[in-house]
Amino acid sequence: MTSTKQILRRYELILTSAGEGVYGLDHEGKGTFVNPAAIAMTGWTEEDVIGKPVHDKHHHSKVDGKHYPKKECPIYAALKDGEVHHITDEVFWRKDGSCFPVHYTSTPIWENGTIIGAVVVFQDVSKIKQTEATLALLQRRNELLLSAAGEGICGFDCEGQVDFINPTAYSMLSWQGQNFEGQSIHDIFGLNDPKE
Repeated sequence: MTSTKQILRRYELILTSAGEGVYGLDHEGKGTFVNPAAIAMTGWTEEDVIGKPVHDKHHHSKVDGKHYPKKECPIYAALKDGEVHHITDEVFWRKDGSCFPVHYTSTPIWENGTIIGAVVVFQDVSKIKQTEATLALLQRRNELLLSAAGEGICGFDCEGQVDFINPTAYSMLSWQGQNFEGQSIHDIFGLNDPKE
């Protein structure tokens, strides 16, 4: 039979090896543990977190700098409502005063029918947000270029279905207001389908 020490050691190894930030809260919202990934991402040490209100450390303000009341915090909601809360659009604050976007899950810990705390698992999604912003910018630029082009431009997928058609192409074909996306190139231009 595995000893309690071995089980605890195994859990400790899992927490220290996890790539996501993980920390625990007691029923009052004070830190009970924090893993190395959480420390690396936030800069808050074990001494800063354990036994202290964690909300005051890294979740005290919204991205715009406005105060984030603890009573509105989904992390602490798990302590009150016993529900798992998945959040994808908030920030955590580092010890140096900077913030970073996170996805996190706050899960209540139950013992004998009573909530005794919560565990929070989070990821720094800065790179994901940066990539999304870059893609949105490139897509917008592409749309502007296609809309402003004096030439009619149509795009087709490998099945010959319209992906996009710019306003000039609509005008040239005298089909304004009609939606051609998803239609076949053969139907739009009255061509014979070589497959037939």
